[in-house]
Amino acid sequence: MAEEPVRYGMIGCGEIAVQAFDALMAAGNATLAATFDVEQELAQDLAGKTEGAVACASQQDLLARDDVDAVIVSTPHYLHAPVAIAAVEAGKHALVEKPIACRVAEARRMVDAAAAADRRLGVCFVHRYTPITQGVRRFVAEGHLGTIMSWVIVGMGHKEDSYWTGGYTQRARTVWRMRRETAGGGYLIMNTIHTIDWLRHLTGQEVVAARAAGGTYNSPEGVEVEDLFSASVTLSGGGIGIIAGGSSVPGGGLNETRLIGTKGQMVFEGSGRGATAVFLTDGAEVNGQEVPAGEWTDVDFSDGKSGNARALTIEAFGRWVRGEQEFLAPGDDALKTLQACESIYRDAGLFDG
Repeated sequence: MAEEPVRYGMIGCGEIAVQAFDALMAAGNATLAATFDVEQELAQDLAGKTEGAVACASQQDLLARDDVDAVIVSTPHYLHAPVAIAAVEAGKHALVEKPIACRVAEARRMVDAAAAADRRLGVCFVHRYTPITQGVRRFVAEGHLGTIMSWVIVGMGHKEDSYWTGGYTQRARTVWRMRRETAGGGYLIMNTIHTIDWLRHLTGQEVVAARAAGGTYNSPEGVEVEDLFSASVTLSGGGIGIIAGGSSVPGGGLNETRLIGTKGQMVFEGSGRGATAVFLTDGAEVNGQEVPAGEWTDVDFSDGKSGNARALTIEAFGRWVRGEQEFLAPGDDALKTLQACESIYRDAGLFDG
Protein backbone atom coordinates (compact mmCIF):
# COMPACT_ATOMS: atom_id res chain seq x y z
CA MET A 1 0.00 0.00 0.00
CA ALA A 2 1.29 3.46 -0.91
CA GLU A 3 2.16 5.66 2.03
CA GLU A 4 -0.21 8.52 2.81
CA PRO A 5 0.98 11.82 1.31
CA VAL A 6 2.17 14.66 3.52
CA ARG A 7 -0.72 17.09 4.07
CA TYR A 8 0.33 20.71 3.77
CA GLY A 9 -0.97 24.03 4.93
CA MET A 10 0.20 27.11 3.03
CA ILE A 11 0.84 30.24 5.07
CA GLY A 12 1.28 33.21 2.78
CA CYS A 13 -0.49 33.02 -0.59
CA GLY A 14 1.08 35.89 -2.52
CA GLU A 15 3.48 35.85 -5.45
CA ILE A 16 5.96 33.08 -4.67
CA ALA A 17 3.16 30.98 -3.19
CA VAL A 18 1.75 30.46 -6.69
CA GLN A 19 4.97 28.69 -7.66
CA ALA A 20 4.86 26.73 -4.41
CA PHE A 21 1.26 25.74 -5.08
CA ASP A 22 2.02 24.57 -8.62
CA ALA A 23 4.99 22.56 -7.32
CA LEU A 24 2.93 21.05 -4.52
CA MET A 25 0.32 19.95 -7.06
CA ALA A 26 3.08 18.36 -9.16
CA ALA A 27 4.74 16.58 -6.21
CA GLY A 28 3.90 12.91 -5.98
CA ASN A 29 3.70 12.69 -2.20
CA ALA A 30 1.88 15.87 -1.19
CA THR A 31 -1.63 17.26 -0.85
CA LEU A 32 -2.96 20.68 0.10
CA ALA A 33 -5.22 20.76 3.14
CA ALA A 34 -5.46 24.43 4.06
CA THR A 35 -4.31 27.95 3.23
CA PHE A 36 -4.03 31.23 5.10
CA ASP A 37 -3.14 34.78 4.12
CA VAL A 38 -3.98 38.08 5.75
CA GLU A 39 -5.55 38.92 2.38
CA GLN A 40 -8.29 36.32 2.49
CA GLU A 41 -8.99 36.42 -1.24
CA LEU A 42 -5.46 35.15 -1.93
CA ALA A 43 -5.92 32.19 0.42
CA GLN A 44 -9.32 31.47 -1.09
CA ASP A 45 -7.86 31.60 -4.59
CA LEU A 46 -5.32 28.83 -3.91
CA ALA A 47 -7.63 26.72 -1.76
CA GLY A 48 -10.28 26.91 -4.46
CA LYS A 49 -7.95 25.36 -7.02
CA THR A 50 -7.87 21.95 -5.32
CA GLU A 51 -10.71 19.83 -4.00
CA GLY A 52 -10.95 19.56 -0.23
CA ALA A 53 -8.62 22.44 0.67
CA VAL A 54 -9.91 25.08 3.10
CA ALA A 55 -9.02 28.77 3.39
CA CYS A 56 -8.58 29.44 7.10
CA ALA A 57 -9.61 32.62 8.85
CA SER A 58 -6.36 32.83 10.85
CA GLN A 59 -2.90 31.34 11.13
CA GLN A 60 -3.89 29.88 14.48
CA ASP A 61 -6.84 28.08 12.89
CA LEU A 62 -4.58 26.53 10.25
CA LEU A 63 -1.98 25.39 12.79
CA ALA A 64 -4.68 23.83 14.94
CA ARG A 65 -5.92 21.57 12.15
CA ASP A 66 -5.37 17.84 12.56
CA ASP A 67 -5.21 17.39 8.79
CA VAL A 68 -2.09 19.56 8.43
CA ASP A 69 1.22 17.73 8.85
CA ALA A 70 3.50 20.47 7.56
CA VAL A 71 3.37 24.06 6.39
CA ILE A 72 4.92 25.87 3.46
CA VAL A 73 5.83 29.39 4.58
CA SER A 74 5.65 31.85 1.67
CA THR A 75 5.33 35.08 3.62
CA PRO A 76 7.48 38.21 3.39
CA HIS A 77 10.99 37.57 4.74
CA TYR A 78 10.50 39.20 8.13
CA LEU A 79 7.66 36.80 8.94
CA HIS A 80 9.59 33.60 8.19
CA ALA A 81 10.93 33.29 11.73
CA PRO A 82 7.74 33.95 13.74
CA VAL A 83 5.57 31.84 11.43
CA ALA A 84 7.97 28.89 11.30
CA ILE A 85 8.49 28.94 15.07
CA ALA A 86 4.73 29.02 15.65
CA ALA A 87 4.35 26.10 13.23
CA VAL A 88 6.91 23.79 14.82
CA GLU A 89 5.66 24.65 18.30
CA ALA A 90 2.19 23.61 17.08
CA GLY A 91 3.65 20.25 16.04
CA LYS A 92 3.94 20.95 12.31
CA HIS A 93 6.99 20.56 10.09
CA ALA A 94 7.98 23.72 8.21
CA LEU A 95 9.35 24.32 4.72
CA VAL A 96 10.29 27.99 4.42
CA GLU A 97 11.01 30.08 1.34
CA LYS A 98 14.51 31.49 1.10
CA PRO A 99 16.09 33.25 2.87
CA ILE A 100 15.53 31.29 6.05
CA ALA A 101 15.17 34.65 7.84
CA CYS A 102 16.28 38.28 7.65
CA ARG A 103 19.00 37.80 10.27
CA VAL A 104 21.19 34.90 11.37
CA ALA A 105 20.08 35.41 14.98
CA GLU A 106 16.46 34.85 13.92
CA ALA A 107 17.45 31.78 11.93
CA ARG A 108 19.16 30.27 14.96
CA ARG A 109 15.97 30.70 16.97
CA MET A 110 14.09 28.86 14.22
CA VAL A 111 16.57 25.99 14.18
CA ASP A 112 16.52 25.73 17.98
CA ALA A 113 12.71 25.78 18.08
CA ALA A 114 12.46 22.99 15.50
CA ALA A 115 14.97 20.87 17.41
CA ALA A 116 13.15 21.43 20.70
CA ALA A 117 9.84 20.43 19.08
CA ASP A 118 11.40 17.48 17.20
CA ARG A 119 10.02 18.86 13.93
CA ARG A 120 11.66 19.22 10.51
CA LEU A 121 12.70 22.68 9.31
CA GLY A 122 13.75 23.03 5.67
CA VAL A 123 14.37 25.90 3.26
CA CYS A 124 13.40 26.14 -0.41
CA PHE A 125 16.87 26.36 -1.89
CA VAL A 126 15.52 24.75 -5.01
CA HIS A 127 18.79 24.89 -7.00
CA ARG A 128 19.97 21.98 -4.86
CA TYR A 129 17.32 19.88 -6.59
CA THR A 130 17.99 20.90 -10.20
CA PRO A 131 18.55 17.74 -12.26
CA ILE A 132 22.26 18.46 -12.87
CA THR A 133 23.20 19.12 -9.25
CA GLN A 134 24.04 15.58 -8.14
CA GLY A 135 26.22 14.99 -11.20
CA VAL A 136 28.09 18.29 -10.87
CA ARG A 137 28.65 17.77 -7.17
CA ARG A 138 30.08 14.30 -7.80
CA PHE A 139 32.30 15.65 -10.62
CA VAL A 140 33.75 18.32 -8.31
CA ALA A 141 34.23 15.84 -5.44
CA GLU A 142 36.12 13.46 -7.75
CA GLY A 143 38.70 16.20 -8.27
CA HIS A 144 38.31 16.83 -12.00
CA LEU A 145 38.62 20.59 -11.41
CA GLY A 146 41.52 20.15 -9.02
CA THR A 147 41.55 22.45 -6.01
CA ILE A 148 38.80 25.07 -6.17
CA MET A 149 40.42 28.48 -6.59
CA SER A 150 37.37 30.64 -7.14
CA TRP A 151 33.64 31.06 -7.38
CA VAL A 152 32.41 33.70 -9.82
CA ILE A 153 28.81 34.86 -9.44
CA VAL A 154 27.56 37.84 -11.42
CA GLY A 155 23.86 38.61 -11.79
CA MET A 156 22.69 41.93 -13.15
CA GLY A 157 18.99 42.44 -13.83
CA HIS A 158 16.47 45.22 -14.11
CA LYS A 159 13.39 45.17 -11.91
CA GLU A 160 10.59 47.46 -12.97
CA ASP A 161 9.53 50.17 -10.52
CA SER A 162 6.29 48.27 -9.92
CA TYR A 163 8.28 45.35 -8.46
CA TRP A 164 8.86 47.25 -5.23
CA THR A 165 5.14 47.57 -4.48
CA GLY A 166 3.81 44.36 -5.99
CA GLY A 167 6.54 41.96 -7.01
CA TYR A 168 6.79 40.60 -10.54
CA THR A 169 3.11 39.64 -10.78
CA GLN A 170 1.38 42.38 -8.73
CA ARG A 171 -0.62 39.59 -7.06
CA ALA A 172 -0.23 41.21 -3.64
CA ARG A 173 0.24 44.94 -3.15
CA THR A 174 2.86 45.48 -0.46
CA VAL A 175 6.03 47.49 0.20
CA TRP A 176 7.94 44.96 2.30
CA ARG A 177 10.58 44.45 -0.43
CA MET A 178 11.63 48.11 -0.13
CA ARG A 179 12.61 48.01 3.56
CA ARG A 180 15.75 46.55 5.11
CA GLU A 181 13.83 45.68 8.25
CA THR A 182 11.23 43.60 6.41
CA ALA A 183 13.27 42.25 3.47
CA GLY A 184 16.65 41.85 5.17
CA GLY A 185 18.30 43.39 2.13
CA GLY A 186 18.00 43.69 -1.63
CA TYR A 187 19.44 41.84 -4.60
CA LEU A 188 21.90 39.80 -2.54
CA ILE A 189 19.39 38.24 -0.15
CA MET A 190 16.55 38.16 -2.67
CA ASN A 191 18.35 36.72 -5.69
CA THR A 192 22.10 36.04 -5.46
CA ILE A 193 21.57 34.01 -2.28
CA HIS A 194 20.30 31.10 -4.42
CA THR A 195 23.59 30.84 -6.31
CA ILE A 196 25.74 31.29 -3.22
CA ASP A 197 23.85 28.45 -1.60
CA TRP A 198 24.21 26.26 -4.70
CA LEU A 199 27.99 26.74 -4.89
CA ARG A 200 28.27 26.02 -1.18
CA HIS A 201 26.44 22.77 -1.83
CA LEU A 202 28.53 21.87 -4.90
CA THR A 203 31.93 22.57 -3.34
CA GLY A 204 31.43 22.00 0.39
CA GLN A 205 33.15 25.35 0.98
CA GLU A 206 32.02 28.28 3.09
CA VAL A 207 32.40 32.05 2.88
CA VAL A 208 34.65 32.87 5.84
CA ALA A 209 35.38 36.57 5.18
CA ALA A 210 34.25 39.34 2.86
CA ARG A 211 35.31 42.73 1.56
CA ALA A 212 32.30 44.39 0.01
CA ALA A 213 30.58 47.54 -1.17
CA GLY A 214 27.02 48.27 -2.12
CA GLY A 215 24.20 50.73 -2.04
CA THR A 216 20.99 51.99 -3.62
CA TYR A 217 21.82 53.76 -6.86
CA ASN A 218 18.96 53.53 -9.35
CA SER A 219 15.77 52.47 -7.60
CA PRO A 220 12.54 54.41 -6.99
CA GLU A 221 12.34 56.85 -4.10
CA GLY A 222 11.74 55.06 -0.81
CA VAL A 223 13.70 51.89 -1.64
CA GLU A 224 16.16 51.28 1.21
CA VAL A 225 17.71 47.98 0.13
CA GLU A 226 20.77 47.66 -2.09
CA ASP A 227 20.25 47.56 -5.83
CA LEU A 228 23.95 47.07 -6.56
CA PHE A 229 26.74 45.31 -4.65
CA SER A 230 30.09 43.66 -5.17
CA ALA A 231 32.16 41.47 -2.90
CA SER A 232 35.43 39.62 -2.79
CA VAL A 233 35.09 36.72 -0.38
CA THR A 234 37.52 34.25 1.15
CA LEU A 235 36.51 30.61 0.91
CA SER A 236 37.15 27.99 3.56
CA GLY A 237 39.26 25.97 1.10
CA GLY A 238 41.64 28.91 0.68
CA GLY A 239 40.26 30.24 -2.59
CA ILE A 240 38.41 33.46 -3.31
CA GLY A 241 34.97 34.32 -4.61
CA ILE A 242 33.90 37.19 -6.81
CA ILE A 243 30.24 37.98 -6.23
CA ALA A 244 28.31 40.91 -7.68
CA GLY A 245 24.71 41.68 -8.42
CA GLY A 246 22.24 44.41 -9.19
CA SER A 247 18.51 44.87 -9.66
CA SER A 248 18.40 48.27 -11.39
CA VAL A 249 20.86 47.81 -14.25
CA PRO A 250 19.36 49.21 -17.47
CA GLY A 251 18.98 46.38 -19.93
CA GLY A 252 20.08 43.76 -17.39
CA GLY A 253 21.38 40.63 -19.05
CA LEU A 254 24.81 40.21 -17.43
CA ASN A 255 24.74 36.82 -15.71
CA GLU A 256 27.52 34.33 -15.12
CA THR A 257 28.25 31.54 -12.68
CA ARG A 258 31.64 29.79 -12.72
CA LEU A 259 33.63 27.33 -10.67
CA ILE A 260 37.37 27.68 -11.27
CA GLY A 261 39.86 25.07 -10.13
CA THR A 262 43.56 24.37 -10.62
CA LYS A 263 42.74 21.78 -13.32
CA GLY A 264 39.76 23.33 -15.04
CA GLN A 265 36.58 25.33 -14.82
CA MET A 266 32.84 25.07 -15.31
CA VAL A 267 30.48 27.74 -16.63
CA PHE A 268 26.81 27.31 -15.79
CA GLU A 269 24.08 28.72 -17.98
CA GLY A 270 21.10 30.12 -16.08
CA SER A 271 22.68 29.49 -12.66
CA GLY A 272 22.89 25.78 -13.33
CA ARG A 273 19.51 25.19 -14.90
CA GLY A 274 20.83 24.73 -18.46
CA ALA A 275 23.95 23.64 -20.31
CA THR A 276 27.30 23.41 -18.58
CA ALA A 277 30.52 24.30 -20.42
CA VAL A 278 33.59 22.54 -19.07
CA PHE A 279 37.31 23.06 -19.69
CA LEU A 280 39.78 20.54 -18.23
CA THR A 281 43.55 20.21 -18.33
CA ASP A 282 43.02 16.44 -18.01
CA GLY A 283 40.28 14.54 -19.80
CA ALA A 284 37.31 12.92 -18.07
CA GLU A 285 34.10 11.04 -18.77
CA VAL A 286 30.62 12.08 -17.63
CA ASN A 287 27.72 9.66 -18.08
CA GLY A 288 29.43 8.07 -21.06
CA GLN A 289 30.33 11.42 -22.65
CA GLU A 290 34.01 12.10 -23.25
CA VAL A 291 35.27 15.46 -22.00
CA PRO A 292 38.60 15.92 -23.82
CA ALA A 293 41.50 17.84 -22.33
CA GLY A 294 42.35 21.30 -23.52
CA GLU A 295 39.05 22.38 -25.09
CA TRP A 296 35.65 23.68 -24.05
CA THR A 297 32.91 21.03 -24.08
CA ASP A 298 29.19 21.27 -23.36
CA VAL A 299 28.42 18.55 -20.83
CA ASP A 300 25.10 17.06 -19.73
CA PHE A 301 25.33 16.28 -16.02
CA SER A 302 21.67 15.33 -15.61
CA ASP A 303 22.16 11.60 -16.28
CA GLY A 304 18.68 11.54 -17.80
CA LYS A 305 17.06 13.20 -14.79
CA SER A 306 14.42 15.87 -15.31
CA GLY A 307 11.71 17.65 -13.39
CA ASN A 308 10.66 20.89 -11.76
CA ALA A 309 13.24 21.70 -9.08
CA ARG A 310 10.64 23.18 -6.74
CA ALA A 311 8.40 20.11 -7.02
CA LEU A 312 11.43 17.87 -6.45
CA THR A 313 12.25 19.95 -3.36
CA ILE A 314 8.75 19.44 -1.93
CA GLU A 315 8.89 15.71 -2.67
CA ALA A 316 12.26 15.43 -0.94
CA PHE A 317 11.03 17.39 2.07
CA GLY A 318 8.07 14.99 2.33
CA ARG A 319 10.42 12.00 2.33
CA TRP A 320 12.43 13.69 5.09
CA VAL A 321 9.27 14.23 7.12
CA ARG A 322 8.45 10.53 6.69
CA GLY A 323 11.97 9.52 7.76
CA GLU A 324 12.80 8.03 4.36
CA GLN A 325 15.86 10.14 3.48
CA GLU A 326 17.77 13.26 4.45
CA PHE A 327 16.84 16.66 3.01
CA LEU A 328 19.49 18.66 1.12
CA ALA A 329 18.56 22.07 2.58
CA PRO A 330 17.80 21.69 6.30
CA GLY A 331 17.52 24.82 8.41
CA ASP A 332 20.89 24.51 10.12
CA ASP A 333 22.64 24.38 6.72
CA ALA A 334 20.53 27.13 5.14
CA LEU A 335 21.56 29.30 8.07
CA LYS A 336 25.17 29.17 6.78
CA THR A 337 24.11 30.65 3.44
CA LEU A 338 22.50 33.53 5.33
CA GLN A 339 25.74 33.92 7.30
CA ALA A 340 27.59 34.41 4.01
CA CYS A 341 25.16 37.16 2.99
CA GLU A 342 25.35 38.78 6.39
CA SER A 343 29.15 38.92 6.23
CA ILE A 344 28.91 40.76 2.90
CA TYR A 345 26.32 43.18 4.29
CA ARG A 346 28.41 43.87 7.38
CA ASP A 347 31.53 44.75 5.43
CA ALA A 348 29.54 46.91 2.99
CA GLY A 349 28.00 48.83 5.89
CA LEU A 350 24.52 47.60 4.97
CA PHE A 351 23.76 45.60 8.11
CA ASP A 352 21.53 47.18 10.74
CA GLY A 353 21.61 44.36 13.29
